[in-house]
Amino acid sequence: MNSLDHLATIAEVAIALAGFSALVAILGTRAGREKSKLEAFRIQMMLEASLFVVMLALLPSILFEFRIDDRVAWRASAALFLLLDLVASVSMTVRNRELRWAPADRKVGYLVGSLSLAADAAVVVVLLGFAADRAAALYLLALYLNVALSAILFIRFAASTFLPDE
Repeated sequence: MNSLDHLATIAEVAIALAGFSALVAILGTRAGREKSKLEAFRIQMMLEASLFVVMLALLPSILFEFRIDDRVAWRASAALFLLLDLVASVSMTVRNRELRWAPADRKVGYLVGSLSLAADAAVVVVLLGFAADRAAALYLLALYLNVALSAILFIRFAASTFLPDE
């Protein structure tokens, strides 16, 4: 399997997570529960994380179609990855200030933050051109870590939809 196949697979998994999240949200509202701001924020975070992965998984393929040099394509993808991650992190921080978090959300937040930092570290290595022969593997690792992050957010969202908060 080449890196383009891996990128497509990662995009498909992220789309599936977003779809399942939407389904859980619909089933949760049909269960008669009112949605709180926190629950709305959880689904928004989950969907944003999944769509972030989809977009960044497809980006290198598009750059390759324009016959951009592999090293430039991976570094450009890494630069956009970091820029979008920074924007998403600032946006999320601003939006979640007024929310009252359950203890489980705090634990999930630490885990998600750690995965995000690890993904960012892999992408920084790509951006700076270190280990250029491993750029594809490092970029794929960063995307995989973001899929894992999305899966954790999905599990928390699903649990919070059907179980009362602690």
